[in-house]
Amino acid sequence: MNNEFLKQLYWGRVIPWELQQTTPELTELNGSIDTDINYLKAKLSDADKEVLERLISNFSTLESEQICRGYINGFKHGLRMMMEILSPDKSL
Repeated sequence: MNNEFLKQLYWGRVIPWELQQTTPELTELNGSIDTDINYLKAKLSDADKEVLERLISNFSTLESEQICRGYINGFKHGLRMMMEILSPDKSL
């Protein structure tokens, strides 16, 4: 069991986005968003629908990039914390 997590990470068996839990609240929110998008699409012209699709795509890309950066920063902060914890404290 020694270093089991690191072994799983090395072999590609730890995939962060697969660890997400779907809750009834998230499922309901997703359904509400889909309903609203479909409502807007029914009311919009073809040109306006293209703008809406582009807006949704750009927002999704932005959100994914922000989540990825937060994920990376979380690892960096965790490593910095461990380095500080494990480094000799000269003030003691």
